[in-house]
Amino acid sequence: MDYIAMLSAAFGSIKEELETSKFKLILESDFLSRTYYHLLLKYYAELSSSLFVDTRLKENVLAKTKANKHFDLVVGEYGTQDSKTFVQSPKLIAEFKVFPVGFSAQQLSKRRNHVKKDIDKLHKQYKIYKEACTYCICLLDDRGWLTGKNSEENMNRLNGFIKYRNKVNKKINILTVRKSDEHKYSFKSY
Repeated sequence: MDYIAMLSAAFGSIKEELETSKFKLILESDFLSRTYYHLLLKYYAELSSSLFVDTRLKENVLAKTKANKHFDLVVGEYGTQDSKTFVQSPKLIAEFKVFPVGFSAQQLSKRRNHVKKDIDKLHKQYKIYKEACTYCICLLDDRGWLTGKNSEENMNRLNGFIKYRNKVNKKINILTVRKSDEHKYSFKSY
């Protein structure tokens, strides 16, 4: 299955809903739950028993280091072992971040750091699952924040994320839904 195409279709619907005010963003969970809804609406037969939100992966649950990391959205198989439940054999691992109206400069700056940490987190999973899985950072910018510049870099914030991703692992996809003007949004994959 082409998980990038599936996410793209879901984000296309979210983009339309944002433009027609049928969807209002407040927090990251709104973006994640709306994506989950559209994925099941469009691909129920393919995903109904394999789509998980805010979940754990087998290797993280059973690790002796107890690295109990949660992932925002995962497509994989339900598994259980030693009274623990998890997702095994993931086909898609996606992390979500939003840049909504109403966040302070400090909150937005923290988000920037979290995106970079999520890229690192996905890279660690790539070392385990390699090409058997698709890895995505999904960003929704409701205020044009990604087009602004970082003070320490001479490029806009989105290009800073792309540069960092390229340095860490080019196999990680970056998908964006961004406000382009008053009532229009754009979707793009990097």
